[in-house]
Amino acid sequence: MTRAPLLGVVVMAFGAVQTTAPSIQNGRIDIRPGTTIDREIAAVGAGPDAVWLGWRAAEAEGHQAGCCVYSDDFRGAAASVRGCFMENPPAGDHALPQISAASSPVPLEAGTGIVILLRLIDGHVERIRSLGDDCPLDAGGRTVYWMPNVPSTESVRFLAAIVSHADAVTRSQEQRLRDAALSALAQHQDPSAVTVLLGIARSDADPNRRAEAAYWLGQRGGSAVSDVLALIRSDAADAVKRRGVEGLARLPEAESTPLLLDLARTSSAFVKKAAVAALGRSKDPRASAYLETLLK
Repeated sequence: MTRAPLLGVVVMAFGAVQTTAPSIQNGRIDIRPGTTIDREIAAVGAGPDAVWLGWRAAEAEGHQAGCCVYSDDFRGAAASVRGCFMENPPAGDHALPQISAASSPVPLEAGTGIVILLRLIDGHVERIRSLGDDCPLDAGGRTVYWMPNVPSTESVRFLAAIVSHADAVTRSQEQRLRDAALSALAQHQDPSAVTVLLGIARSDADPNRRAEAAYWLGQRGGSAVSDVLALIRSDAADAVKRRGVEGLARLPEAESTPLLLDLARTSSAFVKKAAVAALGRSKDPRASAYLETLLK
């Protein structure tokens, strides 16, 4: 399979940030030293040709941002590529990202962070993606502006603003942007992300968005658990109750099982059903014993 070369690299700047920049191929990389995301969007994304703007943030404990794996048995020649298209894949069922083997050691901190990528055109954010920082990327020939110095609080602030209001052409695009921003924000390690998630879970007008915030909060554990339990018991929307339970179920079994058992024993019928369903997916002996009592 033909591998496209890197079209251009700002070599001096890139050398200083190898530990934070992902492996981006088939595109031109331009390092931006700024720390304010909105300012960089205005500076590099105002033209009619699409570009990408990206940065890295530390990932919350227990989360694992994703990557893509493509395989192809076409013509009898098996191929497998780990990495993601940034642009939409080329036409055809057998297109693989143009990603070659790494030519240098993988940075030690790779796999502990997320990369947030914005597709910009005509001064607007058209798409948001969040991927693991060890995920190779095929830029599809586009320019990628990389910001190595974005503070985590600035990343959370920007994404929270998108969740609150996305400047989009259509209603469906607005919904996609807000959902993608919420998912990216929720994976941030920074404590300010918990504060924002809790605000969304408590007061957002959209019950589905409250539900997703409750789901992500549940996985945080610690002090967020009591907040999620309060949401499960007080929010009128069934979606919030169900997703809150599902979030708590993703905690380690030593933490999640007692919570789910208590919800199953003391909650409303709807919450009990969600808790029992989560216990049914558990391998904890305490969960199995409780389910056996229900069967009897």
